[in-house]
Order: sequence, then C-alpha cells, then structure tokens
Amino acid sequence: MKRNKTEIVEENQNLVPVISWNTPQYIYFEKGPIWKVIAIIFILMLFAYGVFSSAWTFSLVILVAAIVYYIISMEEPKIITVSILESGIKVASKLYSFTQIKEFWIIHSSQHITTLHFIVKGDLIGEIKLPLTSQSATFVKEFLITKIPEVKNKKESMFDIISRLLKL
Repeated sequence: MKRNKTEIVEENQNLVPVISWNTPQYIYFEKGPIWKVIAIIFILMLFAYGVFSSAWTFSLVILVAAIVYYIISMEEPKIITVSILESGIKVASKLYSFTQIKEFWIIHSSQHITTLHFIVKGDLIGEIKLPLTSQSATFVKEFLITKIPEVKNKKESMFDIISRLLKL
C-alpha cells in the first residue's frame, strides 16, 4: 500500500522531540573504600554462614552474586538520550508510544535527585525510571499530563530508598 506525502509528513512530525535531554542509564553511586570493606566483610560472613551450616548452594549463590555485582558495578552508566515526542517517549533507541504507557509519576528524592517513572503495559520490565538531570520536572509533567494519566502522591519505593541508602 502506497502512502501519500501528508501521512509521511505527519509521521515524521510525531518523531520530532518536544523535550529532550541526556542522562545516565541509571543513577550511579560512588562507593568509597569504607563501603567496599563493609561489603566484603558482609559477603564473607554470609559465605561462611553457608559453609558452616552446610548450605553449599547458598554459599555458591552469595559468591556468584557478589562477583556479578562487582563486574556490573565497575562499569559506569552510559549516557543516553531521552526524548519526549508527540507520539511517545524515546529512551535511547527504544520508543514507547503513549498507547503503551499506562501511567507516569515524578519523584523528588531527598538527595536532590528527580526521576521520571512510567509503567509500560504488557512489558516484562514494567516500570521505567529515568533521571531528569538537567530537565525541568514541571515542564515534563505539564506535557505528559496531556498524553497519559499521572499517579499523584506517589512516593519513592522502599526498594529505591534502601538501594539509595546502601549505594547499590
């Protein structure tokens, strides 16, 4: 089926960013030497508990999890471009149309970190969290509220609070 020029122009206009910013893929917490020493002691204690209680699988899981976490934490997050378009939200190269997004909310944490959260319908990831770094939260909210429902009075999850406090 052949498309006319008007359809192509309208489609291209939907891909022009209304709001765009660069941000790290995730919030990275710098871990000092004290954090590393405490983490190693904690891991060794859990590993020793597994060995002394003959829970070999537990010890193996602790060891593998520690190694995987160490490898992942050595890599700083990549800088990605987030664009809010007339048709959806583009995160790096992945476009989530507004019809795929169930709801959104913006959280201002106590550490002056503002994040945009949104739920994608039928996606395994579910909630996507993006730091707003240099972007105005008010401007983002005012635009998104015209496209998708906002969840009001949403607080930072307990998992996010613990992750932030433990610098995970």
